[in-house]
Amino acid sequence: MLTCKETSQLISQAQERKLGLRERFSLRIHLWACSSCSHFEQQIKSLRSALKTHSTPNSLPDDKPLPGDAHERILNAIRNQTSE
Repeated sequence: MLTCKETSQLISQAQERKLGLRERFSLRIHLWACSSCSHFEQQIKSLRSALKTHSTPNSLPDDKPLPGDAHERILNAIRNQTSE
């Protein structure tokens, strides 16, 4: 049986690719037995649905630069997260 970590990874991967038969079967068995992972799957599905519903292809303006030093602060925050 899959671990919760493996299950959460498969749930995430299922958003981007079609899972194989064995992966789908293992995932369903684990979700049947684990309420925490089932809840996580529902949260992921809800988030994906909300993003589809509330986003548009041009929801972010391409012609407006970030104000002040925001670009640099964002890059620094990303660098700090990846180095931890």
